[in-house]
Amino acid sequence: MTRLLKYTILSFLILNFGNIFSQNIIDTIPYKEFEIILLDNQTWCYVNNDSVLELIHKRDSIKHYNYILSEKTYLPDSLVLFVDEWDSIPQLYGYGGLNYALVQDTFAIPLDTNDFTLPFDGKVISEFGWRWGRMHHALDIQLQLGEPVKAAFSGKVRRAFYNTGGYGNLVIIRHKNGIETYYAHLSKLLVSEGQWVESGEAIGLGGSTGYSFAPHLHWEVRFKDNSFNPRIFVDYENGKLKSDTLILVPELFYHIKELSQTQYYTVKQGDSLWGISRRFGISISAICSLNNITENTVLKIGQTLRVR
Repeated sequence: MTRLLKYTILSFLILNFGNIFSQNIIDTIPYKEFEIILLDNQTWCYVNNDSVLELIHKRDSIKHYNYILSEKTYLPDSLVLFVDEWDSIPQLYGYGGLNYALVQDTFAIPLDTNDFTLPFDGKVISEFGWRWGRMHHALDIQLQLGEPVKAAFSGKVRRAFYNTGGYGNLVIIRHKNGIETYYAHLSKLLVSEGQWVESGEAIGLGGSTGYSFAPHLHWEVRFKDNSFNPRIFVDYENGKLKSDTLILVPELFYHIKELSQTQYYTVKQGDSLWGISRRFGISISAICSLNNITENTVLKIGQTLRVR
């Protein structure tokens, strides 16, 4: 880069992005050929200019936090501003619910391997994935009534309430690196909304509230409301993270796309597997596979079957 171009960019930044220098810098992170500057107003600045970096370093102190790094806005020798609000949101899902369009980029999410605790050191009794015709968005972990459930990572409690949609007593923790963790079916909440919790801190007691047949912890990990398998980055049996970086690629969210195309049918009087298969153009064996039933299963009125 020529000296003239450097001064031109620097002048442009000072004149047009004066708000950058009015904010405190949280951190600077080297990434490929440029640096990411993280400001305390939740703005991320992508910079590839030594002069600008030198000026900013002189003006502000540096503290360490982790944020999402995305390749989406990589522009060499330029600066891009964008904002991703991360305040407390009262809704169950902060981004409006499952949306495959939100995870069509590759995200590199930094993880602090010293800031992780198993939410409960128990046997995993149900895995993430399709189950009985429906998507199970979590790991189910066996525990006893009243045993303490811990925050997996440090973060801020976004929700702590009783959810009537099936979660029962639920705690949602929002973490600095952009992911959220859900802890459901608790018998008692030990934290309140807006509270900061440390990794390993007890946030609730194990239970069986909501849609649950026995005490267990339903533990979800989500990015922009879209669930993904915790086993991608957690070695659960050994109680540690697999690496210090979580790479999320669109393929890990393919189930979200499937869910948008999923269709269910409620069994009515006189229905049979043969009739339902003819109605929706799907084989009986496929219906059985999707719903974990056999061709000899007796259908019940009001029963829900997945047909797509």
